[in-house]
Amino acid sequence: MNYRTREGIILTRICDMYILVAPSRFRHFLKRAVHINETAAEIWQLLKDRKTNNQIKEYFLSAYENPDEMDIDDMIRSFEESMYEKGYLINENEECSVIAD
Repeated sequence: MNYRTREGIILTRICDMYILVAPSRFRHFLKRAVHINETAAEIWQLLKDRKTNNQIKEYFLSAYENPDEMDIDDMIRSFEESMYEKGYLINENEECSVIAD
């Protein structure tokens, strides 16, 4: 499954904390803010830049010394599934409705 970030969600960094912030128009179905770790923030940004899972995997393989490919696949899949369940990611194959302010 291919995911993309929900438009309007903001990734912000406060000190060493990464937070996804949902605008008020999403308040009925999204938690206002979600804390994520640095690796999750990297995945978020790569998804926002429309990178595929293979491109994300290649990024982590080149960015870190001796990474385990299976761990990277699991990490990406786990993040995507979690953020999809929370509503922060959408499936590229699903219709996306526009939500007015």
